[in-house]
Amino acid sequence: MAFTKPLPEWKKAGTRPPDSKIIEGYNVMDKPPASWLNWQMNTTYEALQEIQQKAAEKTELTQSLTDAKNHANTVAAQAETNAKNASLSRGGGAISGSLSVNDILSVYSWGALSSGTGGNVLLGQNCYIDKAKNTFHFKENHPNMGARGILLIHGKEGCWIFDTGVMETKKDVAFTPTLTKLETVNEAVARIEQAVKKGEEIRFDLKAGSKSQGITWEGLSDKFRIYAEEIAGIETSRLVIESSDNANDTIVFRNSEIGTTSKDVMEVKRDSVDVHGRLVANGMDIIGEINHLKQSGVDAKHKIAGAINAKGIAASANDTFNDLSGKISNIFKGYANGIRTVARFEAAISVPLEFMPAVVVMYLKVNGIYTCASMFVQVSPHHTQVVHGDMTLIKSINVAGKGFTFDIDWNKPLSGSSLDVKWIAF
Repeated sequence: MAFTKPLPEWKKAGTRPPDSKIIEGYNVMDKPPASWLNWQMNTTYEALQEIQQKAAEKTELTQSLTDAKNHANTVAAQAETNAKNASLSRGGGAISGSLSVNDILSVYSWGALSSGTGGNVLLGQNCYIDKAKNTFHFKENHPNMGARGILLIHGKEGCWIFDTGVMETKKDVAFTPTLTKLETVNEAVARIEQAVKKGEEIRFDLKAGSKSQGITWEGLSDKFRIYAEEIAGIETSRLVIESSDNANDTIVFRNSEIGTTSKDVMEVKRDSVDVHGRLVANGMDIIGEINHLKQSGVDAKHKIAGAINAKGIAASANDTFNDLSGKISNIFKGYANGIRTVARFEAAISVPLEFMPAVVVMYLKVNGIYTCASMFVQVSPHHTQVVHGDMTLIKSINVAGKGFTFDIDWNKPLSGSSLDVKWIAF
């Protein structure tokens, strides 16, 4: 806000009174010279003029103070941010640049990263390298901790380890560790190659609850390993052939002979196993047996469909067993089915029914699949016929009254202490 009162303008300079008069002041009845009064009036005018010219208005002063305060707060906040970025808090943090430590870098009481003037670097538990003497020392007092560490030696490839074992340690006391060199990848490869050339056995230790060392192939974004692992903590182990990169990698068992084309016998993928050729177990062609069992089922359906057609009901081998069962129930009033577990060497197995069946179809469960074994057919009131499937394990089927009995030929090669028999009667 601008000054509103006019200045008491007085141009005549006048003469300054002597100091004694200035101190004494005017007395009653004094008649000061005009020059003294001119000096007083002119000096007062010039002083007031200087105040108006140089003094700041209240609003301007307030705004200046506010601006100064805001600037000071901004500078202080930036300084605080810079200080935080230049240091770590007690709660931890990240360092974006390099970090130089001129002595031991300690982790809690026991861990230490240290180095000496000789260039050796030690990552140790309860131990460190004296940087000037290049000697090993215990870090803390402890009744039985001992010390151990990983050492990188200047001018030497690889790294060394040591372990004093359980022992009492005294802070800053020197000790001499027994160093053991860890085998580098190149050294391991060279050792294995040399052993293979000499025909020697390659041995890796197998420890409880862990994986052994093995053979690793790595490159081109792929990784394959062969190793053994102990999984139960005592004596349960297994040999592992591992593809540990992505779902596109496979493990192939290949037969490659000189002068012939290589053939992939089996390919192990992430979620499947492809077998190219025969899969044999105990001399039995598993794939062939499965195909045989499938064909037995097809043949049985042909026979059942033929029997149904003979009774005037249209049926086909393309019908499902449920369809055939429904068509059979339309021919005869009596119909039943079930599964009987027969103990080994059990004879004259009886199956009671509410009716006398004209047709009995028997299935045996072999390798987890039911296949048609035999079928009893009442061709006429005085003539019956037993038709055997591809497996002649059912020795006989006899119908007498309500129900039927059957016998199994236990002389046939059968495994297990029992046999599941599925039957349909109508």
